[in-house]
Amino acid sequence: MKGNDDRLLSPSQAKEIDNIVANNQLQTSCLLYNSTESMRKFDDWGKSLPWIKPHYAIKSNPALPLLNDLHSHNAGFDCASRAELETVMDVGARR
Repeated sequence: MKGNDDRLLSPSQAKEIDNIVANNQLQTSCLLYNSTESMRKFDDWGKSLPWIKPHYAIKSNPALPLLNDLHSHNAGFDCASRAELETVMDVGARR
């Protein structure tokens, strides 16, 4: 198994994912979120383009763990509805 880049998952990571999928039985969608990897990529992006403040469009994926991580890294948010605005305010974002 591979992630979104060329690195292979460790055997323990692959087994953990297999267990999640087996228990879910694909009855619902399933998001596997790696906070460490996401924030590493976020930080790398910030080092490459330090003059730009990123704004995340939460419509693409409003998962709370992701929004919390982005907020803790001072990202901005792009909200297209009142519900999206309330969601980011619930994680602590302010105008």
